[in-house]
Amino acid sequence: MSRIIENKVAYHTSYLALLVKSLNELKYIFLSPGLALMEANEEYKIKMHKNFNLFLVKYLSRFYDAHNLVNDVAELKNFQNFINLNSQEKFHYNISYLSLLKINFINKQFKEPPSFTRFKKYITYMAFEANNISALETEIAKFTFFDYSAFKNHSSQLR
Repeated sequence: MSRIIENKVAYHTSYLALLVKSLNELKYIFLSPGLALMEANEEYKIKMHKNFNLFLVKYLSRFYDAHNLVNDVAELKNFQNFINLNSQEKFHYNISYLSLLKINFINKQFKEPPSFTRFKKYITYMAFEANNISALETEIAKFTFFDYSAFKNHSSQLR
């Protein structure tokens, strides 16, 4: 993203052009910058923040005013209490929290079904009850429900 904004890579030849096309066709999706801002130095943080917002304005304009957009770099340092968040921000965080609770509930309550059955329970619940499926939490569910016993048995046989 930054390399495109800084004209180091041509947008039309980048893989991001395909992603942007897909994202612009979707409804009801939010974007959050995954910039690892807590670990970054100030100069890099400011540059990434600026480039992310410029990229949104130029290529993903309908996402630019998303409720979770960080408009002020100083805001990146400020801690916000959940109670003080607006309703859209609360919804955004509630989906992650709900997803993690559901993953834990399924994992504890349904030990016997195969991994895929537990994963399907999670996806079905999130799709039809929560009306929201998060990619990050779906990855977490995939690894949480995976049956590692087959690998344990296989690795002991190799010894």
